[in-house]
Amino acid sequence: MANCRPSIPDFTSPECSFEAGRIVAIAFIHKGIHSTIFANPSNAALWVDGSYSADLHVFQEVRGTYSGGQPTEINGLGTQSTRVINGEHSINVRIEGVKNNETFWNELAKSHEYRVAFVVGGNYDLLFINDKDCSIYANVPIEEGLDSEVLWNVDIKWRDFDNPKSSDVPTGIFN
Repeated sequence: MANCRPSIPDFTSPECSFEAGRIVAIAFIHKGIHSTIFANPSNAALWVDGSYSADLHVFQEVRGTYSGGQPTEINGLGTQSTRVINGEHSINVRIEGVKNNETFWNELAKSHEYRVAFVVGGNYDLLFINDKDCSIYANVPIEEGLDSEVLWNVDIKWRDFDNPKSSDVPTGIFN
């Protein structure tokens, strides 16, 4: 075991000098259809397949953040002080359409069978997709000011050692 070395791939240089942040679009994908989309997330035809319509929920204009993941650590072995064994990931997005949509969010939260894909950047140029079931919870915080906006506040969480898979955004799906 001491001579085992991981096979670490080469690092890919960015295509442009700046990769913009902010979650601008999001999709909830039922795990029954997820593997097909996960295998080729930039293929727009997979996202518009009519047989998937009940299991795929795309929101084209949102705003939000992704935590980037936080490591779950335990005591290490040998001279290693700690060891990462998993990761805790979280997304928070704000979504329009409060009126008459509470049942959608209530049922989505109860299902525990959805995974998430999210698009970042003002030009909708980078997609991330996870490979684990998510915990989804939505609420509607209401501020006091008459000049405030009412939006769904949606928290999405999952555990996974791996980072979400990055991909080109499928044309015409999120923007």
